[in-house]
Amino acid sequence: MAPRVGTMFTVVSKADGTIVARAQGEPFLGIHQINCFERDGAIVFDVPAYPEGHHIANLYLDRRAAAKALAKSLVRRYTVPLNGKDATGETLFDEFAELPTIDYARDARLDDATAYAAGGRKERPEGFYN
Repeated sequence: MAPRVGTMFTVVSKADGTIVARAQGEPFLGIHQINCFERDGAIVFDVPAYPEGHHIANLYLDRRAAAKALAKSLVRRYTVPLNGKDATGETLFDEFAELPTIDYARDARLDDATAYAAGGRKERPEGFYN
């Protein structure tokens, strides 16, 4: 069953904790952020996104022992306008990727950062991050 409620993005000021903006976006589950930066009056947020929450349940040990296929993520970029309009999303990479990282000393807050992640092979969807 697909989610019926979208994702609510809330932008909070790191300086004083006030809410700067809220925006509604498509429903997804995102656990590990890749990068985030501000550009042209919006917050840009990159994350491996899942269309629904089955990914968490697939990590239970009984499902891993039974070699259940993992849910597939898409690396998505969400743009959250600071003016209160709806958030938008686009796919940057359509292969399974999780546990991402970047070279934070060099690439943090850059829209062209290179991300590194654990992946899964298409021919072995039952395998863990392989």
